[in-house]
Amino acid sequence: MNKPFFEVFPTLKVNNELQILFQDVEVSKVATNSSRDYIKVHILSRHLLQKQNIFTMEDKIKEQLFTHVKIRIEIVEKYELSEQYTPENLLNEYLDSFLIELNERSVVERNMLQNAGYFFEDENILCLTLTDSIVAQGRKESLIQYLMDVYENRFGKTIEVRVVYEKAKDSSLKYNEVKLQQEVDAIMDHVDAVKAEKALEKEAKEAKEAKAEKKSEEKKFEKKFEKKNFQGAQG
Repeated sequence: MNKPFFEVFPTLKVNNELQILFQDVEVSKVATNSSRDYIKVHILSRHLLQKQNIFTMEDKIKEQLFTHVKIRIEIVEKYELSEQYTPENLLNEYLDSFLIELNERSVVERNMLQNAGYFFEDENILCLTLTDSIVAQGRKESLIQYLMDVYENRFGKTIEVRVVYEKAKDSSLKYNEVKLQQEVDAIMDHVDAVKAEKALEKEAKEAKEAKAEKKSEEKKFEKKFEKKNFQGAQG
């Protein structure tokens, strides 16, 4: 049975805006993993909550209730909204939340949606217009799946997403793509440099160990030689 949010978290102190937003929100389930370092709070709301408010509430729960515990808090939203929230109206009102959430998941996909043109062909078919690029083609399916999952799991609505590509309208878009590729190349160069550094460290460590082992063997040989000479002298 669902319980009011602030009945589940009675000691939680938040500002007036969050207090009002979450006043009528219900908690349907609180779940944790086997290592107890991850808690999911499943909520049901009958009004739209922007993602930034969800993230802020997650931080408040972590800061106030699990101060000295290494744990991650995730609020999982489910909505029962009025019929006025068609898929198109949802996208218009929830776009900033999509972008904020995508920013945590993939900056590339966030930029794709932020710069996309969109319209609904009918109530359930979302048409996205993306700038034609290698990056967009590579991340298209991931972005589509994200949008479909959010609509279905969060809002209980099934949509189809279709993508149309358009050529870059000016050189700045091409420049941004080149700049992005340069940043990727720089990251890969850094990764290669780190790998090379680790390889050198490993090589130096192995050489040091080999030298120590050789020295140990030499000492053993010296002791054995001295013992043999000593026994020969006694004979």
